[in-house]
Amino acid sequence: MEGLEPGSFEKRQSGINRTYVVTAAFFIFFLVIIGRMFYIQVIQGGKYQEVARQQYEERLILKANRGIVYDRRGIPLVTNQIQYSYGIDPYMTKPEEAPVIARRFSKVFGKSYSGYLSKIRTKKNFLWLERGVSLEQKKQLSLDNYNSIVELKEPTRLYRYNEKAGQVLGFTNIDNKGISGIEMAYDSWIRGKDGYTIMQRDGRGQLIPAADYARQDPLNGKNVSTTLDIVIQSIVDEELAKGVKDAGGNAGIAVFMIPQTGEIVAMSNYPGFDPNNPGDVKVENTRIRAITDVFEPGSTFKLVTAAAAYEYGVRKSSDKVNGERGKWLYKGEKVIDHEPLGTVTFEQGIVQSSNVVMAKTGLLIGEENFYKTARNFGFGMETGIDIAGEIPGTLRQPMNWSGISLAWLSFGYEVLVTPIQVMNAYAAVANRGQLMRPYVVKTIYDDAGKIVFENKPTVIRQVITTATVDTLIPILTKVVNQGTAKAAKIPNLQIAGKTGTAQKAISGKYEKNYMASFVGFFPAESPQLAGVVIIDSPAKGFYGGAVSAPVFGRIAQRLMSNSILDRQADEQTSTTDSLYGQKLLPDLNHLSVEAARAWLEDEGIDYEFLSDETGYIVDMSPAPGTVVTDDTEVKLSTAKTAGKKEKLDLSELKGMSLRQAVNMLQSYGYESRIIGTGTVTKVELTHSEKKIYTIYGRQAGAKP
Repeated sequence: MEGLEPGSFEKRQSGINRTYVVTAAFFIFFLVIIGRMFYIQVIQGGKYQEVARQQYEERLILKANRGIVYDRRGIPLVTNQIQYSYGIDPYMTKPEEAPVIARRFSKVFGKSYSGYLSKIRTKKNFLWLERGVSLEQKKQLSLDNYNSIVELKEPTRLYRYNEKAGQVLGFTNIDNKGISGIEMAYDSWIRGKDGYTIMQRDGRGQLIPAADYARQDPLNGKNVSTTLDIVIQSIVDEELAKGVKDAGGNAGIAVFMIPQTGEIVAMSNYPGFDPNNPGDVKVENTRIRAITDVFEPGSTFKLVTAAAAYEYGVRKSSDKVNGERGKWLYKGEKVIDHEPLGTVTFEQGIVQSSNVVMAKTGLLIGEENFYKTARNFGFGMETGIDIAGEIPGTLRQPMNWSGISLAWLSFGYEVLVTPIQVMNAYAAVANRGQLMRPYVVKTIYDDAGKIVFENKPTVIRQVITTATVDTLIPILTKVVNQGTAKAAKIPNLQIAGKTGTAQKAISGKYEKNYMASFVGFFPAESPQLAGVVIIDSPAKGFYGGAVSAPVFGRIAQRLMSNSILDRQADEQTSTTDSLYGQKLLPDLNHLSVEAARAWLEDEGIDYEFLSDETGYIVDMSPAPGTVVTDDTEVKLSTAKTAGKKEKLDLSELKGMSLRQAVNMLQSYGYESRIIGTGTVTKVELTHSEKKIYTIYGRQAGAKP
């Protein structure tokens, strides 16, 4: 072409191509951007909106209060107290704040500084730093100026009598869920239902309730009325602990029940267990050993032999039996008695607990009838008690017995039983031959007093005839008055029962370790309580008559002296009948002012402090356990410590109920004992060194 320099066409064409390429590149880049925006905003929009929402919103759980647990007389055993939990939002934590917060938590809780710092720097929206923080620890933390910290009030359990009935009541975990005992067995009723609230961060980063979201208030748990009697429980606990220590034993078990209903009034284990501090005890001490542990019962099982002998007519009380001077060789195995007996009556053989007499009697009864009687008494099966963990024990069927099994079963070997099975068998005799299902919870009811669950006395079966009962009770009474259980005998009260001593089998071999027991009921002529006391591995004497019978006797004597037996029948009516529209006042004595105030405010009960609003509660009116209405105002007195006051005005106690007087003396740090019934007529110091007061009721008798 004319006018074009050589190579100019090619240059022009190359420029056009570059323009196309650049334009196409920009167009493709634009399409990629549009596509990415579409993917993020449309396809993944929900996800990123959720991420953004989580940056300024928190869903906080509002904990429900667990129901209150009462004893049979309406005394609170388990209530709630307020503790604090602290969480943190690492995204909201300023870099310079993290070391300060970590250092404060480390100082207050004695944990690793680096551990807290690592948590705070974790890239999460929320995590817990500490839960179950006391008011004192909250004050030490002083975290009000940190917007990234979330503080929540959380109800936790307060077991008001510490180790009393600790295993039976059970305990809860950090999330307030029942882990054992009544707390676990009835958790679905007691725990309630948590609520929630949505919190948003304002411009300063502080959490505030979100107005656009619904709030779900928590539903508090139902209240529980148990069959336990805290007074009887305390007496049993004290005497069992004393018995174990006196005998040099490893442990102890005791259970007491109303035989006509199956209501457990006390269930004790030693060593004890404080549910307020579950982490400080050995796991084995949290077991309810009365239902979880098995042992060979020894002579207490002779009840089965005696009952079967009378039921099937193979023996009469006057029948003569050769005791073989305490040693009898049967099929190459020796049957040995603790003392040599010659020819005695069958009744004397029971009273003196002769293994030889029982073995010979068992052979007359026969395998089928013996097995049937043992099963009817409830051995080899669960009693059906309403708390978890019960095991059935072991009672083999006759087809699995050896040639000597029947003889050995007749005096309590080759069978494994639980303490509650043994107690329940004797309770059946006390209950005219009827075996009852034991239980520890009477009713469950809501805040309005409406009963939503109820346990009622349940007859399992008629074990023996009333004619056999009328034969057995006088014999069992003679065991205490004349036989192996004389150490259980006390003045003015007829006790019926039986001792038991059995070697413990360890790794399949019998060793010189024993389970010493006494089981029985009283008063023999009109039984009100049946019970069992077992001492594990006593070192100072090992016979049940020497170490367990005295404990049973002391328990019975204290219950009689304190007129507990006299009032027992009057307190069978349901506590909840009187609670409709009302509330039971808790025992606030010895609690800190802050804890008492929190409890009363949560329950909506008005209160007034009569002294400084610091320290601990040392007196309150009305007394603990009083039924109050909405217009009741509680008067509270405080002291710097939870111990004794400098001076006690005894005149203040006159006219009170005995229980109120005992509670008041306890709030001052003093011990007491009761003589008589009704209201207080006189109080006197009877042991100046130990500060023990004796309280006399209007029907008081002579001093013991």
